[in-house]
Amino acid sequence: MPAPLPGARPGRDPDRAIKRGPRRVSAEVVAATQRDRLFDGLVHEVATKGYDNARVSDICQAAGVTRPAFYALFTGKEDAFLAAYR
Repeated sequence: MPAPLPGARPGRDPDRAIKRGPRRVSAEVVAATQRDRLFDGLVHEVATKGYDNARVSDICQAAGVTRPAFYALFTGKEDAFLAAYR
């Protein structure tokens, strides 16, 4: 089954929550999950507010991901937007 398109799920989808505690998943899995959640948060924020008014902090909040994690994955909003588009 193909992966859902960005924005098809809410960024804070409980099924994709990363549980606290001893690490049982690899850093790569955590980064991939955060990236997917950020794509969903970005699509929802841009659809609601428009590209210019969607702030990185809004995208992070919608995705339940910290700003440092966002910048570990993307150089900025444009980079994230283009990655979601691809």
